[in-house]
Amino acid sequence: MLIPKNVKYKKIHHKKWTKALNFSCSIKLGTFAIKPLDFIRLESKQIQLLNRTISKVIGKSSKLWIYIFPNNTITKKAEKSRMGKGSGNISCWFYPLLPGDSLLELECVDLKTALKVLRICNNLLASKFKLVNLQKRNV
Repeated sequence: MLIPKNVKYKKIHHKKWTKALNFSCSIKLGTFAIKPLDFIRLESKQIQLLNRTISKVIGKSSKLWIYIFPNNTITKKAEKSRMGKGSGNISCWFYPLLPGDSLLELECVDLKTALKVLRICNNLLASKFKLVNLQKRNV
């Protein structure tokens, strides 16, 4: 699983993540970018599954950049435990993906393969995503 090596505090206080939609020119390395249309909490297992399935689809000739890493925790108390005494043990790590942030970028792929990757993202993560092209800006 994806977990950070060092953290200053194990159990963090969660904040409200807000950001305006920005689908403009924020593509850094690739020609296609996939961006979410709403807020998603991606767990480390989901990120690994997404990486594996997309790398199988695009093949070795093209490149894939995933810009997210799970650095926030979800804590959970044990069942039948009494109230109080802290927030519980860490159950999983997640990344808060805001609307307009880049989930991943692709290079050396055609439009058909990029749409296939978009369909995989929509199905695996059960959320809506948008494909942004470097030349046309939106697809």
